[in-house]
Amino acid sequence: MSLSYRSAPLTFLYRWVIWPAETCVLFLLLVLLKLMPVQLASAAMGYFFRLIGPLTSWHSRSITHLRLCFPEKSEPEIKDIARRMWMNLGRNVGEYMHLPQMLKKNHIQFNGLEHLRHDTGGIIIGAHLGNWEVPSLLGRVCPIQIGLIYRQLNNPYANRVFRRRATISGADVYPKGREAGLGMLRTLRKGGYMLMLTDQQLREGIEVPFFGYPARTAISHIKLALKLNKPLYLAKTFRRSGTQIEVHFSHALDIAQICAGITDEEQKIYHLACYINAEMEKWIIAHPEQWLWPHRRWGKHIRPDMKLK
Repeated sequence: MSLSYRSAPLTFLYRWVIWPAETCVLFLLLVLLKLMPVQLASAAMGYFFRLIGPLTSWHSRSITHLRLCFPEKSEPEIKDIARRMWMNLGRNVGEYMHLPQMLKKNHIQFNGLEHLRHDTGGIIIGAHLGNWEVPSLLGRVCPIQIGLIYRQLNNPYANRVFRRRATISGADVYPKGREAGLGMLRTLRKGGYMLMLTDQQLREGIEVPFFGYPARTAISHIKLALKLNKPLYLAKTFRRSGTQIEVHFSHALDIAQICAGITDEEQKIYHLACYINAEMEKWIIAHPEQWLWPHRRWGKHIRPDMKLK
């Protein structure tokens, strides 16, 4: 919440006590994780999250989402997936400070790099699956410029820590909002690639089916790709085992084939959004324990009767 919405005493408390304290704890945690070997940091945070996660309200939300998306699975299977999801999330936290080293030590494998047209740029679409921070290292293995969008934290001091860490990838980094839109345009026009995670709810998006339920879905990147005639790619990131991460880049989407017979521009955008969501569903079905189930992908009040016919 912005400081402008708080009283003067609360503003003072957040600015000079709460936020600095949070940032100190965060900084110490990141330093500690950095000092550990990557396998230890990943496993330690994985087991910690697996222990703590089920005690939070986010766990019950994850269980609800899993039941709705996988009605054929038994209750023990659902609970096992949720527990393993916390393990994956914790591993991501533990690996955060080690990503460049993981790349150097072959913990990370990029497949399908030959599909990227390095001279044209484009938009690469991924999901919060596996270790979703890994594709940000693409510029380290390809002679291309990368653009990233990040959501600014309410804590401005902690925000600086994360933003500085994001720049290690050598990417253009844009905060979510108006600056992100202009930044995307700049990166694409100079032949760079924008990396997008589009599997979260966006209030400004349109309703597109996701696991059969209407989900607010971002479409600005699709509009921009069509307007600038830039290719769209899909990037599936998943954890093979331990700290071994794979990223698979698709061929450029064949928009003409996907939207065959559709002439209306809005319908074309909607159809592409449906196709992308359907592909992400396949990824999640293959690795359900690696997706971020606590997120309110379908809003606050998803029910079985909301399933699209």
